[in-house]
Amino acid sequence: MNWINIKTSDLRSPEFIGSDPTARGTWVAVLGYCYEQENAGRIKSCKAWKDRQWQQVCGVTREEIDSAKSLMSWEDDDLQVWGYPAELENEIKAKRQAGRKGGQARTQAKIEAAKANGAKHNPSLTQAEPKQTPNVIVIERERVIEKKDESDADAPPPVLAFDDLADEPEKPKKQPKQTDAEWLAELATSPAYRGIDVRREHAKALVWASANKKTMSRRRFINWVNRCETAMAPQAGRAFDSPPSMSEPNGWRAWINENATESVYARGGAQEGAQWSGLDRATQDWLTKQTARGHRA
Repeated sequence: MNWINIKTSDLRSPEFIGSDPTARGTWVAVLGYCYEQENAGRIKSCKAWKDRQWQQVCGVTREEIDSAKSLMSWEDDDLQVWGYPAELENEIKAKRQAGRKGGQARTQAKIEAAKANGAKHNPSLTQAEPKQTPNVIVIERERVIEKKDESDADAPPPVLAFDDLADEPEKPKKQPKQTDAEWLAELATSPAYRGIDVRREHAKALVWASANKKTMSRRRFINWVNRCETAMAPQAGRAFDSPPSMSEPNGWRAWINENATESVYARGGAQEGAQWSGLDRATQDWLTKQTARGHRA
């Protein structure tokens, strides 16, 4: 039993009230041990136990046992504890035994039911197989096998076509990345940028990126060229008047070589020797502002 059931009448009995607090505590400790062992309140052959054994078993000393005479007594070598509910122990044991038997009965009933259900769903256990003539079946099967062997012996070996080979499909080869020149050429021929000088705009973008210490990526250049306006085509019968060239500022080429080294107009660039008059108006305007700012600095 995992709990102590003490009657309130026992706590008002002369045996309990007439004992001192130490004896009462000793009685509770020993009573708890008897509950765990379910020994009907009788500890057998314990009179020869030493203090160490009493402390390990019940948590009390032998002297405390002898002092609680009203609550426990010696009967030969056994210690009988007062107030132990032996009838409650017997009732619990009886219920436990009944529950064990009931569980076994239910388990056996489940086994029998499973067997009965299995017999219902398995015709082989309840019905006899129909009688057959195995000799006839065996003879027919042997005839079929003989015919098949003869036909296989006369037939030519099969030819395996290449289409029958289960080859894995080849993985598509990775296309090489476009160079900048190829990419610019593709943009220049795109209908989306018809009327825009893509190569000149790229040169202007490189000058701007170098001056502002930025990287001119392809994505940034696409944004750049999308903001450009298409040049107006000359009307029939009229000459196309280009805007007049601005006056050439002093030191503009040296400024490009020093501050815009990635420009096509810089030293080593594709248009290194270009003249001022060959630059478009937007580039001339931008360089004029930059050189003027450098002179003021």
